[in-house]
Amino acid sequence: MASIGLDGIVKSAFGILNFNTQKLVVIPMTLATAFSMALIPAVTSSYANGNMEIFRRELDKAFQIVLFITIPAVIGISVLAGPIYTVFYGHNPLGTEILAIYAPSAILFAVFSISASVLQGINMQKMTVLSLLMGLLTKLFLNIPLIKIFETAGAVYATTLGYLVACLLNLFFIHNCTDYKYTVVVKRCLLMFIFTVVMAGAVTGAESVLSMVVDHESRWQSLLVIMVCVSFGGVIYGLLALKSNLAKMLFGKRIHLLREKLNM
Repeated sequence: MASIGLDGIVKSAFGILNFNTQKLVVIPMTLATAFSMALIPAVTSSYANGNMEIFRRELDKAFQIVLFITIPAVIGISVLAGPIYTVFYGHNPLGTEILAIYAPSAILFAVFSISASVLQGINMQKMTVLSLLMGLLTKLFLNIPLIKIFETAGAVYATTLGYLVACLLNLFFIHNCTDYKYTVVVKRCLLMFIFTVVMAGAVTGAESVLSMVVDHESRWQSLLVIMVCVSFGGVIYGLLALKSNLAKMLFGKRIHLLREKLNM
């Protein structure tokens, strides 16, 4: 940063990147991982018993639950980066920019967490260490060049690319060791992305309308924007998931009972 003439903001940028935004980004990842980790014992048990059909079904469910929760959550954080950052840390344009860029990387954080757990469950811990090492090397190799090009955001890009390398290696090792195919997960993931795009468009529109009457630097008014937009976006994403049977395929009977109550 100093070499490109930005030594004056190094301390504030470092704090925003490594403390403020990171705390917010890991929230959806933690929630999603908690849901999916409950399935890991079943995945491990089925693999140890040689029941590959159950293993593939449980692994499909684990990945899909992670993505079902994480994708809309992180895209929502990215869309609402301004009011979210203002509520927690006060109005800051750089903080808003970094949070918006950083949030989507939580998808990779969650995928790495669940894939590493699967590799551990099938006794392939060495592969996890290897993928993590390659991810760290990617981060170290790209960090300085990307910071010089993109300033503070460059560190985020380097981290994202490092996690991407680690995730791809983990997924490859799982496929190579178990012959697990990602066809179902990819198809459902595309559906989740479509629903998320619709939700993000609606949330962006709602925020634009509210921004005409609220003070962007006020924490309480920013909190109001978040509450309205999150509720609106959550309802849209939930209805799309229910209508498409995606939620039922992931959560089973509980969602079926909810659909009956809603007459859907």
